[in-house]
Amino acid sequence: MYKKITLAIGAICLSFFAQAQDENDALLLGRTYQYGTARNLSLSGATGSLGADFGAINNNPAGLGLYRKSEFSFTPNVLVSGTEGTYQGTNSNESDSKFNFNQAGVVFANAKRGKNYKRSKWKTSNFSIGFNRLANLHSDFSYQGSDNTSSFVENFSEEINNAGGLTYDANGNPQVDDAVSDAAFGAFQTYLVDADFNDSTQANSYVPFAGGLDRSKTVRRNGAINELNFSYGANYDEKVLIGFSVGLPILNYSQTEILTEDDASGDVNNDFDYVDLVQNINIEGNGINLKLGTIFKPSNAIRFGLAIHTPTWYSITDVSSLTIESNTENLLTTGSVSTYQPENANLFEYRFHSPMKAIASGTALFGKSGFVSADVEWVNYEGMQYRYDNGFEAAEQLVNDAIQNTFQNAINLRVGGEVRLDQMALRGGFAYYGNPYENADDGDALSGSLGLGYRGKNFYIDLAGRYLVTETTDVTHTLARNVNIPTATLNTGNTQISMTAGFRF
Repeated sequence: MYKKITLAIGAICLSFFAQAQDENDALLLGRTYQYGTARNLSLSGATGSLGADFGAINNNPAGLGLYRKSEFSFTPNVLVSGTEGTYQGTNSNESDSKFNFNQAGVVFANAKRGKNYKRSKWKTSNFSIGFNRLANLHSDFSYQGSDNTSSFVENFSEEINNAGGLTYDANGNPQVDDAVSDAAFGAFQTYLVDADFNDSTQANSYVPFAGGLDRSKTVRRNGAINELNFSYGANYDEKVLIGFSVGLPILNYSQTEILTEDDASGDVNNDFDYVDLVQNINIEGNGINLKLGTIFKPSNAIRFGLAIHTPTWYSITDVSSLTIESNTENLLTTGSVSTYQPENANLFEYRFHSPMKAIASGTALFGKSGFVSADVEWVNYEGMQYRYDNGFEAAEQLVNDAIQNTFQNAINLRVGGEVRLDQMALRGGFAYYGNPYENADDGDALSGSLGLGYRGKNFYIDLAGRYLVTETTDVTHTLARNVNIPTATLNTGNTQISMTAGFRF
């Protein structure tokens, strides 16, 4: 899933930002799975035409029109994640757990009763306010292995050369353009990159990879996208439900990436022992979107739904920093270890448009015995876009071109069902999330879920468990020269356990 970035993106976008916004960041913000209530989770999110569940409002706000009583609900959740990284035949495992809330909200129902019900075509007119989790960005992974074909430091020498190469001051000291990234400048300052022996205007990496490098990468991610939503739904003559929702997503995300290379040759006189690069990024943002939906009930046993989700228009603040440290053994008389750390973090503000969605759904109800429901969701990944301020037009065009060349529109399928046993219910579901990549086979995801629930007169409680599995790939760097850079395979399994408590009033 985490594909190679084009040379143009690496060379130009990195010259503006220490941690570049690229097509992979776009997918991180633009791809969402199903969360919400435990009932929604246990049905794998197949609730677009089911309604009367707070988690379903995120799929189709028209389902709000099925409420007959006001209701408050909340959903605590435990996430257990584990990732196995395979790189050059070596396996590494990372696991972690996290407690959070998937949902909390209140529905204010205005349902006609008695004579008013018979006289009015509009049976309900309901409003809700609350939040749903849209994306859980918490994950860790690591991998390690050996390589004798390249070094990630070469990427920085290429960046410097693409920015104009080296110039020299009046004293004959080499300099690099201020436009290069902190990482490239840091590689120059820590003596990993210097003037080429054959052309002093060109930068060259002096990390001796031919004798072998022990390379490792560790990534720690934490954060979520939670959406505050205001929704309205109405029921016309028990045949047509309509609804809309205004969503205000809140993005909080942090990442630490540690990339290292150690000399594996055993040569203590090749002017290289190790390089450590630590990059930190913190992203905060707010957005707005609109969801429109309808549900048609040709009979009490059949429901069809249709919903449109506009893109989310985000305004994002990105703060990044890095530290690079090298040990060049006997190269310097002042000591072997050099460290570069900018005094100030880089702050960049930009806008991002997530993909729009369209959801078609259907539900078959078997009286009070249960139901089967399914959603088919189309996601416009090609429509994701960055918007930068004046002065960054070239970088904006490059990253948006990369999105167009990397992603395709995808289809997601969700199926779920429930069996009622008096006041108890047993539930299960399955979801397939289509591959968003145009030229890759590893972008899809699968999930399975189970749950049970109890329904009382004015109280209910639901439990759910879901297992989501994805297979992705990752590379440490890309280069212009023709070289086979090793790719890591990441197999991730996320287990969620949720409980929803609801109160009707």
